[in-house]
Amino acid sequence: MQIPDNPEALFDQLSDSSVREIFPNYDSLRPRHRKLVHLLHTELTKGELSDASFMDTIAFITVLWRCFNRTACLQMEQLIENNDELETQWINAALDYARVEQFIDSCMNLYDSAPDLTELDGESTYHLHRRSSD
Repeated sequence: MQIPDNPEALFDQLSDSSVREIFPNYDSLRPRHRKLVHLLHTELTKGELSDASFMDTIAFITVLWRCFNRTACLQMEQLIENNDELETQWINAALDYARVEQFIDSCMNLYDSAPDLTELDGESTYHLHRRSSD
C-alpha cells in the first residue's frame, strides 16, 4: 500500500473496503456523491454520526443553500432594478429563485416535524441554524 500525503487521503484509502460493505452501490455513485459517503462514513467510524448529527448536517446544508439562493436572488433583483430594459430571462430567473426559496422553506418546516434530536447540551443544533438564517 502506498502511503498518501495527508491524513484524510489515508483514511479514505483505509475506509474503501468498509464503505463498500456498508453501501454496496458505492462504485456506481458520482464522484461528488462518493465524497459525501466518505464524509459520513468518517463520522460513523469516529463514532460521531448520530441521528442528531445527521439532521444537523442536512439542516446546515439547507441553510447554506438558502444563503446562496438569497444572494443570487438579491443580485438578480439589483440587475432588474438597475436596468431600464428588462430581459425575460432575468424575470424567469427571479421567479425560479423565489420558487427555490419556497421549497427551502418547506424543507425547513418539514425538519421542524422531525423527532426531537437534541444534543447533549439540551438544544437541537438544527434550531440554531434556523435562527441564524432567518
